[in-house]
Amino acid sequence: PRQAQKWVPSLKSSKRISLKISYKGETKLYKILQNSVCLTILFCLNSLFVFLQAEEKATLTKKFLEQRHQRSPEIMIPLRSHSVWEKMSVRLSCTILGRPVPKKGLDDATFLLASVLLLYCWLSLFVAINISLFLFSHTAPDTRVEADFDETFKPLFPREGETLTLACTFSSELLEHQECLAWFKDGIPLKETKWLQLHTSPRLASLKISHIYKEDEGLYSVHLPTHTGVKRHNCVGLNYWDPLLTGVPGSPLDVQCTDINKDYVFLTWKPPSADGGSPVTGYYVERCERGTAEWVQCNDEPHKLCRFPLQGLTNGKTYYFRVRAVNKVGISRPSMKTEPVTVSDPSEAGRIMVIDLDHGKQITVTKDEIEGDIRIPLPPTQVQASEVSGSYIVLNWMEPDPRGREPLNYYVEKAEAGSNRWQMANFEIPVSSPRFPVFGLNKDKSYQFRVKSVNKYGVSEPSLPSEPIHLRDTFVRPPPPRDVVACRNTNTSVVLQWKCPQTQEEIGGYYMYSRQAGSNEWVTINNKPVTCTRFTVDGLLSQKEYTFRVKAVNTAGTSEFSEESEPILVKAAISTPSPPLDVALLSCGRNDMVIGWKVPKFTGAAEIQGYFLDQCDVSDQMWHEVNIKPHVTRVKNLQEGHFYQFRAMAMNAAGVGAPSKPSNPFLCREWTMPQPGPPYDVVCREVRENSLVLLWEPPIYTGQSPVTGYLIEARKAGSEVWTAVTTEQTQKTWLKVCLKYFQNSRLIPWPSSFIFILLGLKDIEIGVDEDGFIFLSFQTPETSDSSQAQWMKNYKDDLDAGRVQKVAEGNRYEKSVENFIVIGMKSDWAVDVLDNGTVRLWLQVEKLSPSAELKLIFNDKEISSTPARKINFDRANGLLEILIDDFSEADEGSYTAQLKDGRAKNQFTLVLIDECKLKKNYKTWPYFLEPLSWKITDDCELLISCKATNLKKESILKWFKDRKELSDFHFNPQDGQSSLLLKEVQYTERSSRFSLMHFEVHLNIISDEYYDKRIKKGSSIHKVWIDIFNPTEADKGKYVLELCDDKQTYLRTLDLSGHALFVCFILDRAKVTKGLPDVVAIMEDKTLCLTCGFAGDPIPEINWTKNDKLIIVGDQYKIINDSNSSAITINKVSSDDSGKYTIHVKNKYGTEEATVTVSVYKHGETPIEGVLLI
Repeated sequence: PRQAQKWVPSLKSSKRISLKISYKGETKLYKILQNSVCLTILFCLNSLFVFLQAEEKATLTKKFLEQRHQRSPEIMIPLRSHSVWEKMSVRLSCTILGRPVPKKGLDDATFLLASVLLLYCWLSLFVAINISLFLFSHTAPDTRVEADFDETFKPLFPREGETLTLACTFSSELLEHQECLAWFKDGIPLKETKWLQLHTSPRLASLKISHIYKEDEGLYSVHLPTHTGVKRHNCVGLNYWDPLLTGVPGSPLDVQCTDINKDYVFLTWKPPSADGGSPVTGYYVERCERGTAEWVQCNDEPHKLCRFPLQGLTNGKTYYFRVRAVNKVGISRPSMKTEPVTVSDPSEAGRIMVIDLDHGKQITVTKDEIEGDIRIPLPPTQVQASEVSGSYIVLNWMEPDPRGREPLNYYVEKAEAGSNRWQMANFEIPVSSPRFPVFGLNKDKSYQFRVKSVNKYGVSEPSLPSEPIHLRDTFVRPPPPRDVVACRNTNTSVVLQWKCPQTQEEIGGYYMYSRQAGSNEWVTINNKPVTCTRFTVDGLLSQKEYTFRVKAVNTAGTSEFSEESEPILVKAAISTPSPPLDVALLSCGRNDMVIGWKVPKFTGAAEIQGYFLDQCDVSDQMWHEVNIKPHVTRVKNLQEGHFYQFRAMAMNAAGVGAPSKPSNPFLCREWTMPQPGPPYDVVCREVRENSLVLLWEPPIYTGQSPVTGYLIEARKAGSEVWTAVTTEQTQKTWLKVCLKYFQNSRLIPWPSSFIFILLGLKDIEIGVDEDGFIFLSFQTPETSDSSQAQWMKNYKDDLDAGRVQKVAEGNRYEKSVENFIVIGMKSDWAVDVLDNGTVRLWLQVEKLSPSAELKLIFNDKEISSTPARKINFDRANGLLEILIDDFSEADEGSYTAQLKDGRAKNQFTLVLIDECKLKKNYKTWPYFLEPLSWKITDDCELLISCKATNLKKESILKWFKDRKELSDFHFNPQDGQSSLLLKEVQYTERSSRFSLMHFEVHLNIISDEYYDKRIKKGSSIHKVWIDIFNPTEADKGKYVLELCDDKQTYLRTLDLSGHALFVCFILDRAKVTKGLPDVVAIMEDKTLCLTCGFAGDPIPEINWTKNDKLIIVGDQYKIINDSNSSAITINKVSSDDSGKYTIHVKNKYGTEEATVTVSVYKHGETPIEGVLLI
């Protein structure tokens, strides 16, 4: 302003002056008359100066207040993991709180094209998208221990109408930032209502829902904030359907109101999951006016569809609606009532105009005031059908414009198409909204409709007629879902998945049903339809078999049941093991190291089959694979003076687990120190409240003298102080440690390779049974499929298998220290015909005690003595005889005598069949008459034997041990007796399984008439097959495979008689025509190209895998496919490219694969002899 005084007087005279002031990007223009130029300019500048001072002060105050209320970012609702089909869109969302508003960012999304699942000959490729959100660091981290979930909730199954309560406790009191925990249902945050209460205390969080309905079914979760993210726990809440009467259906659910108008609403709902045993025939709709308790039924006859247009409501009133289902037995419970619905004119807001005036004033003008001069209304326009079904037509039209001030009603008229004979369609139903449902029409005729407007002054001219409309079933029930497959998940749940029905109709969801093996009752799994095609079924009984089926749901009702899934045994699914622990150096030589590690903490519910060890020279930071099976191994060809790191990976039937943490760098320098190396494999046994047993292996490097003893130390979890447990050395490699000074403390957990680590259980029971056998018995609280009992003496030595019988029943394990007695046979079954025509079947065994038991089985049914068939059992002489007075065809069959005397058991079978009928009706191929059995000879040798029958010259009998064929056995083709004698049963033989395979004999007999050089048969422990190379028309026919044991026959057939089936299954099947070499060796930095030919119609799909993992095309790998061959090129191969490469060819008629092992050797190395060099 002071500077302005200098230049304001110098302004030239003019009638009007424009003053332009700019500040911080904003510009204002002032127009000033000549006679007040100076005064006005000075006033404007002084006002601006005061304003700038006030603005600066307000900015500083605002900045100070914002800094006081600043809050570090917290993710309240984190990102969820998604599993989606390929090429689908994914929407990711999360909620972040903080002051100032945090900047959000996603790190690189990792797309794992995970695997190709082959389930019952269909492929489904899925993409697992894992996306993690960047977490902002806290300015002042809280050093107190955060609360974690202590006791969580499990799946609940309350009945409809009951109260659902979920509660979880915490390990400690919640910190300030954890008190804002959140509850979710199906991923949607929950808020407190009249029926839902949320409660949070320092050590407890709970959710309570009063009077639950099916709509409350879903996945409930609680999210607990932490410094590193959000911890969550989930629970499935399912409702049991509780009918009023047996046989009535369940109640409908999810009743929704749409298209609300003056006197009209449109209702939709979903059908119930349970129909009570008979189909649902329709639904009754009920309404209740708010403020009253009277429910009024809206339709006289049951309505078939799950959608209903409702007319006849009063404008301005509020209603509730609900629905009941009907079948031939009765009416269901009512559904949950809708939210309050107020019927009103939706176009009313568009008939009001608001005009803004100066000084904040407004003028409201309605069209009724403008259109006040209209008396007789104009006719409606655009009469058409908004919905057509098999029982009704919903009409809508446009109001006349202008409408007039007076309220309008409508007359609806109908006429058969082309007749021009109009009649009223709403005689007793006043219509005030431009919607009207027409019922009671003839399905075989077409109709036209027109509408007249009515007010107090009169009736308008009719509208133009609509197009001809006829009733038609636009809503049909969907077809059933397909390919229902159940997969193992946990000990009480399975994962159920299926394919969508092949239909263009919109699917509203799915209902699932389960049935336990041996039961005829199907149990409803969910009462609220799920929209996904994959669902985890909880609440099943462990070790029980279940089958499943699924229904699809839409507005027309439910589909038929899908085909039943294959039975599945409920038990935990196997997974890859966790990483091994504590990779350690046990010994070191000049160019080698002995590396050991602890077994994984979790085996993935499957036996560990081996390990892979990787090594890394610290100088080049390159990891190289060393294939190893044991968990202690010697690594050779190392360079002296170099530092190496190692990591290990465990493998089971599910695959290879994650690698362990890299070890510390180990210097490759020969150990010459006098003291021994470290013991290894320290494990815990017999963990009790105040004691445990430690076991370990002696050190590999013993130093310059033998190991004289061991010292044991222990420390508490969380502490770094080690305390001596023993003051004197112990020479054993096991020790029972008393933990009195560690009682109620947690020790550092040592991962154990033993099956059980037991807390607070009873010791092993010892006693003598009634037969004089010494027995040891041990019982566990629970077991799993992988649970085993390993009996040992002095914690190291295995028990003598020749003197011990081991029994496992449920969770109880027993062993008897004596020879296991098998009831010996003196004379096999024999058949005599007495003088009076009576047939005598008799058998003699060794002398039995008076308490011996006999169980006689005839054709898989237990029999007892009758006048026509007398059974005599002389225990003192071991004689069993059956006397049949009038022998007939009904007496032919298989007789099996099962004998039990104390702990001694045996059974003997006789097949009594007329030889003439044998060729026609009974087995004519080789089969086993007596299964494998074993006994201990007087020389303490193990004798395993069996007996076959129906042998021919070409019959072959083979023995296998651990899938390896044995040659040193006895076989007499005359009587079919075969035996295997083991003179010294060692530990490895004790742990092996012996099995006798007869599949090759079986195949030889069946395929004799087709046998030539083109046919190749094979078998393994788990499957049997036949390959026909270059098939011709002569190979058409019916192929039969029969597998027999001592109880029954299993039959599988494949009819390839027809030309179409023969072409599909044999000629058009995908196959490899030009295979790959077995092994290929190539020098590093070269380019490798592998080519394989194939055939099939349709052209097969081609996939290449490396070590059973799908190969992704990129800079390293290039794949070129044409109609009959596929080639893969690997550029600049390295040692990492070594491995097993497999090509998979597949079409709808079959699959085949070819495998090649690629070995990459370095420059200067010599490749393996006999290997194809490239």
